[in-house]
Amino acid sequence: MKLLNKAISSVLIAIAAQTSISANAASCANPVEKLTRILNCIDVENAFCAASGYAWRFKKFHNGVDTRINNFLLSPIGWMTTFNFIGFEFDIQHLELLDEDTVDVHYYEYVRFPDGEIITQYEEAEVTFNSSCRMTLWDQEGDQAEQDAVDEKMRELFPWF
Repeated sequence: MKLLNKAISSVLIAIAAQTSISANAASCANPVEKLTRILNCIDVENAFCAASGYAWRFKKFHNGVDTRINNFLLSPIGWMTTFNFIGFEFDIQHLELLDEDTVDVHYYEYVRFPDGEIITQYEEAEVTFNSSCRMTLWDQEGDQAEQDAVDEKMRELFPWF
């Protein structure tokens, strides 16, 4: 009887493992939908939802330069802290699936600071997802002066970052 139970357990574990593997492989069936959801999470300032969209080793490039983003800032605590001081709004102009894991997005980003200033940026990005449907790469191009204005305002308001 013990041998039969072990055999049945082994089969059930194998089926569960295969189901789990299959679910992970297909879990990002729609990267466009996932990107839209993540940007909406940021729009509505839902830190846990926003953080769920990023792979731990996420990379962001602006005009070909690695921004060396601190991945802690993409955690729920990082997003909660950010949302206490800064708001974001996205106006999506274009969304297109380039291949099975990469989305092309063109958008206006409105960055709202606590002193009431809003800086507008127009950017175009290719966003890559892993098999767990988390973003691994955000490779954007945009006006460097707009990006510099956001970075300068951040340093002015938050010199410790």
